[in-house]
Amino acid sequence: MSTETIGERLRHIRKGKELPLRKVAALLDIDVAILSKMERGERKITKEVVLKLADIYNYSTEELLIL
Repeated sequence: MSTETIGERLRHIRKGKELPLRKVAALLDIDVAILSKMERGERKITKEVVLKLADIYNYSTEELLIL
């Protein structure tokens, strides 16, 4: 079982899709610093944000919610 956090997984997916932090933050309508803190585990990620990110990244919502 992986010890990767949801933030680490989200950053890995974003970088794999070559999406800049600023573009994803704009799509979520949040500040870049907030998204960065979420990816680093310094700020909680709401279910709403996880659902939006799964849609943006075309990634399994269920897998992200389990993390």
